[in-house]
Amino acid sequence: MKLLVRWFLLACALLLVAHLYPGVQVTSFAGALLYRRYNPVIRLLMRFIVGAAGGETDTSRDYEYTDWKAVERLAADLAADLPA
Repeated sequence: MKLLVRWFLLACALLLVAHLYPGVQVTSFAGALLYRRYNPVIRLLMRFIVGAAGGETDTSRDYEYTDWKAVERLAADLAADLPA
């Protein structure tokens, strides 16, 4: 449950920053779905949420969804915007 609360608070913080500072770039990336590290309640809840979205529901393994090329592009864009 703590994990879901953290995700919710992070999403709220990002929306607040984007609203207060219109010039700020806010981006999100898919991450990992670490079923094997979750406690049984979170694992069941995540399986339900991911299954409803059409994702992977085999809880015997973990999944990596991060698009590292997109992360690298964002890092390059941010670095290009830094003052020299």
